[in-house]
Formats: sequence, structure tokens, C-alpha cells
Amino acid sequence: MRKVAWFSLVACVCSLSIVVGSQQPAAPPGPSWAFHVVDGKLPPEPPGPKQVPGSTRTFEMEQIENLLSPPDWFPEAHPPAPAQPGGRLLATEVAVPGSGRP
Repeated sequence: MRKVAWFSLVACVCSLSIVVGSQQPAAPPGPSWAFHVVDGKLPPEPPGPKQVPGSTRTFEMEQIENLLSPPDWFPEAHPPAPAQPGGRLLATEVAVPGSGRP
């Protein structure tokens, strides 16, 4: 008898959760400024150099996507990065002030 009661209780809870879950409204789409998707596709990237508001520097898309040498949009806002032994600068080893790290 106890097994039948537990089974009935579990069945009722499952049925209730299915009914309640189907009555919830659909989630609204994300903010339009964050997702530039039109008919399920991203719009084509405009050709030419890119510029960040407030910066005088421009970079091509290949330079922006280069993870070993990230673009410095505001070089006047911080001192130059220190030189590595051998005279090389490695952008991945230097924490530029204002980069969001502690």
C-alpha cells in the first residue's frame, strides 16, 4: 500500500510540473544591441580598418584578432611596456594598467 501511495504522489508531482512548465511564457529575446542576428545569420563585417570611439588609432581585423600582439587603442593612456630580456616585448606577459586585472 505504501508503494502505491508513493507512486501516486510522484506521478501527481510529475504531472503538475509538466502542466505548470508548459504554461510559462516564452523567454523574451536578448537585447537587440547585444545580438546582431538577422534571420538567424550575423550581418557581414564592413570592410576596412576599425576604430574605437575616443581613439585615434585604426587597426585591420587581422591585427585585432591577433592574440599574440593585441592592439593598443589608447597608447597615450599608460607608460610603455617594459622590455623583456633580449629586447622583445611580449604582450601576454605584461599587465598594462587599466586592463581589468587586479
